Amino acid sequence: MLIAHSQDDMDIPYEHSRTLLDALLDPHLPVAFALPDTPSVIPSAEEYESFIDAEKQRRLARSKLVRKVELPSFGVIEEFDGFAGRVVYIETFWGQHNLVGLQEGVQDIIASTFRLGAHI
Repeated sequence: MLIAHSQDDMDIPYEHSRTLLDALLDPHLPVAFALPDTPSVIPSAEEYESFIDAEKQRRLARSKLVRKVELPSFGVIEEFDGFAGRVVYIETFWGQHNLVGLQEGVQDIIASTFRLGAHI
């Protein structure tokens, strides 16, 4: 699976694709500890400690699972092996809504992800 989005997309915010990436990662990470979502309920110190610890464990597991490359003047590429195969996420600095796939770097990643190219 390949997800490509640009930060300057004015039609659909790139955060939507990041949310999709997070949803694809979630089953591979330790279970999140949920704090009460009622404003009138204040979590105890133990609950808050458990929440902080669980978040640290999730960040650590994510950093071990996801291969991330930040490219100056281009953006970021993240990939991991999911249950149904490889997931590649590209977030570019430009490309707007319809032009992100025209960038040479994005085209190269599409070609390598799906093994496209000349076969001799």
